[in-house]
Amino acid sequence: MKPAKVLIAILLLMAAREARAGVVDLGVVAEQLTINGLIFDNLGGVQHQQENYTYNAQLFVGANLNVVINGQTVAEILADDLGYENGGNLAFNFPPLPVGNAGNFEQNTAGLVLVGGNVEVSPNPTLFTLSSSLDAPLLAPVGTEVSLNPLDPVGLMTAFANANIIGALPGGLGVSGSPLTTTVTIVMDLGSVGSTEYQGELIETGVQVDNTSGSAVPEPASWSLIAFGAAVVGWRRRRQ
Repeated sequence: MKPAKVLIAILLLMAAREARAGVVDLGVVAEQLTINGLIFDNLGGVQHQQENYTYNAQLFVGANLNVVINGQTVAEILADDLGYENGGNLAFNFPPLPVGNAGNFEQNTAGLVLVGGNVEVSPNPTLFTLSSSLDAPLLAPVGTEVSLNPLDPVGLMTAFANANIIGALPGGLGVSGSPLTTTVTIVMDLGSVGSTEYQGELIETGVQVDNTSGSAVPEPASWSLIAFGAAVVGWRRRRQ
């Protein structure tokens, strides 16, 4: 065989192998949302942090969750890599109030939605059920249902007070500021079968919100998710 024909044959073989060794993209398979809320007062013209809360949710989404890769469904792979689904949890810590409280709410209806590339709570406001709280006097019992908007810290505190989850509100709360949102898309390698690799996308959104119209400086811990997301842009997760 002439050298030119040998070269053509080799190139054709390489192209065939590349075609077989393809990547199957299963699209968006998981969505995560974390909202960090800070509550400040401005009594006496001095700003003080009073309370904080964190909302988090993780859902597996799309039409490919039952695809089997090496004996596991995509949903099982995601649970191994990311942890189990969480339909919406709001943890609050409001101890400085005259009658303070700390505990957790569970979202009654699991719901996240993509809006403009960001993961958002849906519906919002939505109904939450108090799942745990401090054993303080005069406070509402576990099982109390409250309609909450995690993006509105002042409204959230007002709803807490109206439902007797906390005592009287502190003064100088003002209004809720504009949320600061950061979203990253992470490409996850879900495994391979033969020469075919499977991947999917995780969309992760972090939101910082307070009641000071952007004038407050959040504590470093508040930025954990956002900082993590910014650091992993373009990161590809490898399953061994």
